[in-house]
Amino acid sequence: MQGKYNAKEWEQLLLDFKGSDMTTKAWCESKGITKVALYYWMKKLNFTKEKVKWAKIPIKDSETTISSSFITIKVANFLLEIKSGFNKSELKDILNVVKQLC
Repeated sequence: MQGKYNAKEWEQLLLDFKGSDMTTKAWCESKGITKVALYYWMKKLNFTKEKVKWAKIPIKDSETTISSSFITIKVANFLLEIKSGFNKSELKDILNVVKQLC
């Protein structure tokens, strides 16, 4: 039932969901929550179930020379080339879309 939890409680529920190995359907049924409500709060709180893994990438001094006027970012199956003078707002929107798709 929607409306029975506030935003702080949803944060805890989403952490529980993220830590579970249950399917979305099974988890929602166990909590008495609709998938629509779950997805609504995931979007509202900018939450994803995937666990993010960060890696430290060592860069040798010889590799620090920038020879082009753009930056390349690879995220999952996406390759983004960002040229100098880019619109920061548009990049933010694009990265949010990529984040939702990954």
